[in-house]
Amino acid sequence: MAPRSNRLLYVSCPSSPGTLSPPGSPQWCQVAGLLQTSGTPYNETFSASSQNHYRSAASKAQILFHVQKNMTIDDVEENETHENIVDKKVELILRIKSKLEDLEYTKALLKVEMRENECLGKQIHEQAKRACTQRELEKYNILVQDIDKVINLRLSIIRRLACVDNTINMLSTSADEQEVRLLYQKRDKLNKQKEEAEELKLNSDKRQALVSSILAGHLDKEQFADFKHYMEMKSTLIAEQRELDEKFRLGEEQVRCLYDSLSEDWQLYIDQVTAEK
Repeated sequence: MAPRSNRLLYVSCPSSPGTLSPPGSPQWCQVAGLLQTSGTPYNETFSASSQNHYRSAASKAQILFHVQKNMTIDDVEENETHENIVDKKVELILRIKSKLEDLEYTKALLKVEMRENECLGKQIHEQAKRACTQRELEKYNILVQDIDKVINLRLSIIRRLACVDNTINMLSTSADEQEVRLLYQKRDKLNKQKEEAEELKLNSDKRQALVSSILAGHLDKEQFADFKHYMEMKSTLIAEQRELDEKFRLGEEQVRCLYDSLSEDWQLYIDQVTAEK
């Protein structure tokens, strides 16, 4: 039986990538500012000809939206030398890469915890197999199989909807009318899909309540507590896995944007420093 009060405390770890800059944080502002000083302004780069970039990583949309909404002259001073800007870019890239390494470790811990929780789930399945009727066991199996699909579907739709919303918020006044219309149609479609996913989640919750009442009549107090813990952790760990994956994508996008804005010599330097670690 897996202990119910001994979760890996990676979420609150000081070195954890929970501190990896979310949109709106000073580091995001710094990334946006440094990129803005290195060439074409974002609001010109992503004009009417490229509004369909919502199909790429949501992080780019968030970076661009943050630049337009929150960028101020204090973030990157106009009189900064090119050398100072390059130094800041390199420092920021290495700092984000360090956080991504922490995030990789955190993801590994999460995978261990997910495996442990699934081991507990196998024990519960064996107990239910011995105690329940065939029809009751089928209901339990359907619940366990569906919960992964329902949660992943819901979170995926929410992420895609946020990406499209960010793109719409960044539309310039010169945006092509057809592309604007396609974006709004995409958002409407995703909103409908979100409503359907919420309905699936509601049905899954009802199914879990039914299975819980069945198992409460067959399992002893400790076994039933294990079942409740297993189901709660299964949902929580899936959501946390998706969140960590998204943070990793955001960090990689920050690094890629900064890295691409550097000269080949500085890119080679960063590659060497990273390889030496």
